[in-house]
Amino acid sequence: MINTKKLTIALVTLSIIIIWLLAYYRYYGWQFFGYEIVNDVGNNIHLVQRNEIKVASTIIDYEWQSGYLVGLRLKVDFLECESREKYHHTIRVSKNRAYFILNVLSGELKNFTSNDEFQSKLSSLELISTIDLDYSKFSEVESFYMDLQSRMNYSTCVKIRS
Repeated sequence: MINTKKLTIALVTLSIIIIWLLAYYRYYGWQFFGYEIVNDVGNNIHLVQRNEIKVASTIIDYEWQSGYLVGLRLKVDFLECESREKYHHTIRVSKNRAYFILNVLSGELKNFTSNDEFQSKLSSLELISTIDLDYSKFSEVESFYMDLQSRMNYSTCVKIRS
């Protein structure tokens, strides 16, 4: 015979845990624990947490796996350019490939400029076989931006940050 008192206690405890988890994920974000992918100025794609940039622009592919956000990015320069009596902001994408691994629970971010070091770290975290990033996006995005940027006149632009 089932002990109804123990069953009631277990169900109440489970209900409290579920309500707490839902409240936690509603506040901190469901998928990224409070992190958000933002695209604000023409493919200026970066990761923020509470309005602070955690992973700089521009992210071209990413994947969430086992408490880590892993991704590929191309570095950019932020420019202020003069055009017909006013200034506007734009970005200039470089061919500088970069990689990142963010532990979303601790907030620890590792940046890499070497694919070999990146792969080694993925291997040590036992993520190498589960992560499926699209490395061809590097070439696609570089080609698109190099073509676009070759038609732009940056002579009136000043670099304001990288």
